[in-house]
Amino acid sequence: MSNGSVYFKATIVSETMTSPELSSRAIELGDSGSSEDFFVTLGQISVSQLSGIGSVTAPVMFLIKVVNQEAEKVRITFNGISANVISGVLGTTNPAIGIQLRDEKGNILLINEFYDYPLYPGTNSLRFACSLICTGSDVVPGELSAIASFTLK
Repeated sequence: MSNGSVYFKATIVSETMTSPELSSRAIELGDSGSSEDFFVTLGQISVSQLSGIGSVTAPVMFLIKVVNQEAEKVRITFNGISANVISGVLGTTNPAIGIQLRDEKGNILLINEFYDYPLYPGTNSLRFACSLICTGSDVVPGELSAIASFTLK
């Protein structure tokens, strides 16, 4: 159906801040077979919100819209480089922080694994969430990014 990349961005700051409200992005993908790339910005996150290995930030919701003509299901995978400490978490340019993906029910989605979703005739919305997760003890302020390619079959 479709392939593309998700570009994740965040800024880690040393100041104490409150958690941002849940935010969402809508990404529309058709079944044209063309490559689709999009950006998910997780905003500014305080070092204090990533206080220990396994601590996570508030999620940012995003969705992928799939236009379906005939299929009964779609298989999706997010591929990328795994974080060193926590298996299945997407690594970032900050070695002490990864990106954790979840489905709309809150189930953790491991990178480089396939997941099946039912499809219905017309436009379907696949809902996901991403959070930063602490994977090391030396969280450093600054910009961070990560890339996950995705495949819809």
